[in-house]
Amino acid sequence: MTKWDGAFRTIRRRSTEEIAEGLAVAPPFDFRADEDRSDIPDFIDASWHENGTEIDSVVSLPGRDVNYARDTLICAKKYLHVLESVKSQVNRGCMTWAMVDAYHAALLGTRLFGAVYGVLSYSARGRTVLIDYRPDLGSPDDVKAFKKIAKGIDFPIRVLKPQPKHLEQSDAWSLVTRLCAIARPQAADLPRLLSIKNLSEKKLSAFRNGILYDSVAWEWLDDFNTVGVPRETTHVRLADDDASQTLTLQVLSEMFGYMIDCLNQICVKIGFDIRSLSDLVFAEATPVGLFG
Repeated sequence: MTKWDGAFRTIRRRSTEEIAEGLAVAPPFDFRADEDRSDIPDFIDASWHENGTEIDSVVSLPGRDVNYARDTLICAKKYLHVLESVKSQVNRGCMTWAMVDAYHAALLGTRLFGAVYGVLSYSARGRTVLIDYRPDLGSPDDVKAFKKIAKGIDFPIRVLKPQPKHLEQSDAWSLVTRLCAIARPQAADLPRLLSIKNLSEKKLSAFRNGILYDSVAWEWLDDFNTVGVPRETTHVRLADDDASQTLTLQVLSEMFGYMIDCLNQICVKIGFDIRSLSDLVFAEATPVGLFG
């Protein structure tokens, strides 16, 4: 397993419905975004010597489903917090930087996309570790084969540590592509999933990179004026479907709509009010709906 793509291939077919329905978490779930932290980095660190040299190991995680639910909500809150930041930049008329941060929000969205499919990334021992919380899912043959591997292991998770130490941006988008390819969506969700897959294969960071890596590049010079940018102008820029920022906004809004629906399935199952995470959960899944 010399690349992250090799790690992604261990993730088997599943649906977000299976992930949500399989949660053994007693409702209502108590979560406070300003208080709760993940226990998993410490768990990985404590078990490092036992499994540290293995690039693919199946271990038992007591309280697996509670940990998964908590960490998915933490991931969601991070994502929504950054979306709120983008919205505030748009409201200030800082459109160029808003689009840079819109890409960062989309990148955080790749983490939440993984989470609603049971896959989360963590930093431990100076590297990225990927955890599949439901490695027991898959085709009938996959399920049968996994039972042999995990015999005697309660609450199994798969811990993946391929040779590359860090999950780079391109890897994060490749994981989205992989999950779209192996997903078992409801028929009504198939067009959205295909759209996300197609978008995830494009060069989505172009707008952001152009601003960050060129000393003088800036998209809209009226960001710098003292009178502000009219709201009508910001709406036109958000709605433009043939501009440099279009790909960023397309993938962000497509993923947002799909992930909020999937996250709500999890929240309903564990008895957590998704509305407490952010008012943005009510937003229409379009660039203007999110930020206008």
